Amino acid sequence: MDERRPADAVDESGSLEAGAAPASGPDVATLEAFGGRAACAGEPVLGYRYAGSPEFWLGSPDPTPVAVVGEGFVVSTDAPRHPALARFSTRLGVTVSPEGYLEDAAGYRLLGYLHDNAVGPCVAALRAPAFANPEATTQIALAMNLDPRESITTFDVANPDGTANSSTTLIAFDGIGHGHYVDLYFNNLGGDRFEYHVIVDGGDLDGGIPGSNVEVGAGALQFEASGWLLEATNPPACLTFAGSEAQCIEVTFPAYVTIGLNSYGQITQFADYTAVHAQTANGSGAGVGESIAVDATGAVSVRFDNGTALVVGRLALARFPREDALVELDEDVWEATRGSGRPQWGAPGGPGRGSIEVLPGMQ
Repeated sequence: MDERRPADAVDESGSLEAGAAPASGPDVATLEAFGGRAACAGEPVLGYRYAGSPEFWLGSPDPTPVAVVGEGFVVSTDAPRHPALARFSTRLGVTVSPEGYLEDAAGYRLLGYLHDNAVGPCVAALRAPAFANPEATTQIALAMNLDPRESITTFDVANPDGTANSSTTLIAFDGIGHGHYVDLYFNNLGGDRFEYHVIVDGGDLDGGIPGSNVEVGAGALQFEASGWLLEATNPPACLTFAGSEAQCIEVTFPAYVTIGLNSYGQITQFADYTAVHAQTANGSGAGVGESIAVDATGAVSVRFDNGTALVVGRLALARFPREDALVELDEDVWEATRGSGRPQWGAPGGPGRGSIEVLPGMQ
């Protein structure tokens, strides 16, 4: 017999009594028994994206250990088997089921808010997507120095290496996640001016000829006599990669290009060798889930192998009118009773609620 007890079965003493499990239902059904309700009508599961065949989790099976620091209990239910059964924990290992649901060690699904600003009764089983959609590149950023002592040249797209002073290469992603080489060539026009040309191999373009150079964008840079950038004329480079949709890529020269914890200065024209200090392009290919992370506010994010991350929800914390009437099921795990009263929902860091801490040493 299942030793777990439904929240709506009580005996004369006011404690929960073992009884028949309630009928199965949707993932967040029968939360009325805990003073909550299903997700608000029309409220989607944040970030859950279907990618063809049945979704399944491909990330690490290792649990992410978390604990409540301060007041409150992380809430989980036995949905969809026995949706009215709930556990209230202050310390647990968060895992991801093959279907993508966040679960505790007993296989109960963790409940939370699907939007950061939600703190009311609209709680739902949190679900982690197995895949991240690709994102097309829309911006390139460069920090570099262009040597004004270089010879003045006239650029020829048919012979870019022979007619440009310098070049750099980046990878841009199309809308379906394929990466393509994009070359930027720079040539000195004299008078503290340089121009750049954005070149792509024709074989990468819709209707293009492999091996041919196609100029998809160009711009000009005007420098002050001191070598600092005065003005950039940089219209977006618009193109259509083969098999994808049209996209435009903006070439930018910001005051700082940030990569990781480091920032690099803007483009300059100092009397020094040409050098690219930093370059970056946004966009990414499709990603596969690697791990989950939980922060102090209870926000749960999925990290993908393409370097992106996606917040899928925020853990809910429950409080009770009489927490001394809770029944301890296991270490750091409790069950509600009639005497404890119904849970009062809230978010980590909110009024009367503690924060979430990751415990590296907990298994």
